[in-house]
Amino acid sequence: MLDLFDALLLGGLVSIIFLIFAEWRARRRQERLSWLRRLMLLGMGLYLSVVFALTIVPEYGWCWPTLDAHVNLQPFQALQGSRLNFFGNIILFMPLGFFLVLISQKCRRLSICLLIGCTISLAIEFLQLFILRETDIDDILLNALGTALGFFLAQSLLAAIPALSQKIGVKKYIGGQLWPKKNDVGAVVVLALCVAFAVLLGDYALPVQGRSVYASADFMEKTAMFIPLYRESMISILWNR
Repeated sequence: MLDLFDALLLGGLVSIIFLIFAEWRARRRQERLSWLRRLMLLGMGLYLSVVFALTIVPEYGWCWPTLDAHVNLQPFQALQGSRLNFFGNIILFMPLGFFLVLISQKCRRLSICLLIGCTISLAIEFLQLFILRETDIDDILLNALGTALGFFLAQSLLAAIPALSQKIGVKKYIGGQLWPKKNDVGAVVVLALCVAFAVLLGDYALPVQGRSVYASADFMEKTAMFIPLYRESMISILWNR
């Protein structure tokens, strides 16, 4: 499995390449990126590489999910579970809300910030269906709470240092003057996709202890174990219809 150091290297490399491309694109479109946006995009790329390494890198490989195993669709079950899992899911997404506010003017609206946070969390939970990890609706709710807390933390920082507000987002030259660009959130989505792809590709390319996680004996054993469960789930669903 890809370790955090390798994930950070990949995330940093992808973020730098992304920033170079963004700078080239901005110059062609007569736009200007502030130093704050560049710094926050780099930080967000590193942060997302750690998040994806912890959540979507398969330990045993990929497999088809069962229909009734490792899935919890009942909310608020986490209140009765581990405190580490409860607070960990909140803290894990707090930097996301913080970065979004300082990257994009559009993300200074809580609804937009929560939409991005929930979308990333939902994508993670969906992918975890295929890597023999638990998919839990409480994780999405706690991730959303963490995103909101990060949002309010960043807003508090901007209230304390009003000058930072002028450095957020992308400025575009119109009539010889710089004006804020209305839609400046697309870069966040593209960066997240690039980092996720790089982390998964890096995990596939880097063998762990002399074996590829996609061809490991552990993966084959786990997959063989889940096939009967999948068959029984299908029979149960068809029988009860």
